[in-house]
Amino acid sequence: MAKKVSPWLIGCGVGCAGLVILIIVVFGGGMLFLRDTMSGFEQAVELRAEIESRFGKPEDFVPPSDGAIAPERMEAFLRVREVTQPQRLEISRTFESFPMTEEQARELEQKSGWEIARRVLGMVGSGVGLGADIGRLMEARNRALLANDMGMGEYTYIYTLAYYSLLGHSAQDGPQSLNDQVKVDIPRLDRRVQRRMLQILQNQLQTSPEGNPVLAAEVEKLQLEPHRVPYADGLPAQLERSLDPYRERLEATYNVVTNQFELSLNRRAGRFSIKSE
Repeated sequence: MAKKVSPWLIGCGVGCAGLVILIIVVFGGGMLFLRDTMSGFEQAVELRAEIESRFGKPEDFVPPSDGAIAPERMEAFLRVREVTQPQRLEISRTFESFPMTEEQARELEQKSGWEIARRVLGMVGSGVGLGADIGRLMEARNRALLANDMGMGEYTYIYTLAYYSLLGHSAQDGPQSLNDQVKVDIPRLDRRVQRRMLQILQNQLQTSPEGNPVLAAEVEKLQLEPHRVPYADGLPAQLERSLDPYRERLEATYNVVTNQFELSLNRRAGRFSIKSE
């Protein structure tokens, strides 16, 4: 009979991931206190202010009346994705070092007591460092947006429609996705992102001179289903045509682990704290 794996080893990996969440408040809206952790977030907050002064708030974005994305805007989006890929990969590598599954925990359990202790201490250190890594991703993303003349609203619009609606990635992809025992059957879009997308599509609807029955129906569905992914039943033809030629490059820059951080916004909540929203 196979030896039963100690559940605390899996808990260690999950716990290290939980430590990151506690520190960076991506999910809970808490606060950041560590100087090294805050550096990237502080820069991201300052850059966000510059982005919004140029392009408005994310929910102010107005897509073309037919929703299609021009090739030059897709190129700008992909440049942002490609330039931030190193930060994304660094975060992913660190999370992948945690024993998130029973098999990984069993492999660690076969090590000597000293090796287990060394690995656990290393994971805790990596967990703390991940807060700074994610802050650097936020900073790099915002710098790339400015460099490519793109606001956060347009970035959210393309990201959501490309990765979730076209390519079918789960809006709930994140560090927990590394555990193959965790399955999500119903894709649920983060409520803050969904509200952003709802307003963007409402903006689009208002610019349609003759109305747009498909868009109007989708807006109504988003109003009724607070976590619905836009166009979950299929993209309008003109929108799909504008995204489809970029499938390969889009896939190359998608990261399951960092997905839950990609559209996060941060603001200063006090002299020594930053809050996620």
